[in-house]
Amino acid sequence: MKKTLLCFLTIFSVILAGCSDTVTPEFSDGYLVGMDYGGLSWGEFYDCLDARLIICTDHEVLIFMPSAETVHSTKELEQIGTVSLSDEQYSNIERGLDRERLYNLRIRSNKDVLDGSSKYLFLYDKDNNIAKKCGCYMPKTKEFIQLYDLILDNLPLGEIQEIRKEYVDKLRSM
Repeated sequence: MKKTLLCFLTIFSVILAGCSDTVTPEFSDGYLVGMDYGGLSWGEFYDCLDARLIICTDHEVLIFMPSAETVHSTKELEQIGTVSLSDEQYSNIERGLDRERLYNLRIRSNKDVLDGSSKYLFLYDKDNNIAKKCGCYMPKTKEFIQLYDLILDNLPLGEIQEIRKEYVDKLRSM
């Protein structure tokens, strides 16, 4: 009996160790968090293009869009602008963001929704490469939605939308 119990406990502990051994990367010192923003979930091709926003630790937001040369074939991005965050905006985002928690958060999709959009946040490693794309189509995980909304609420969306619109208009005219 003792042998069986010991064998069971050993197998159980190996299984638990395998499940709980999540390695969190060393996060970027320069990039706090990124997100896709601005594209509609319907409309003509150019209306659906998202801008990639990267919130930097120097309070700048880098704005990227698909490259004009490759917009129809790949997702190669080029920087099209930069906006600044106030100290308060940056502080609100930084206080609300636990990158390790987000990295390990299980984000669930609302499978009952047929017409919606995707929401993603990006975490970057120490080399400023994407460490993880967090999100999904129509997320229903409350913690993720609150964090996504907190970030949006603290961005200068008017300025970002204008930069995105000017770039999309340029793409349309090519």
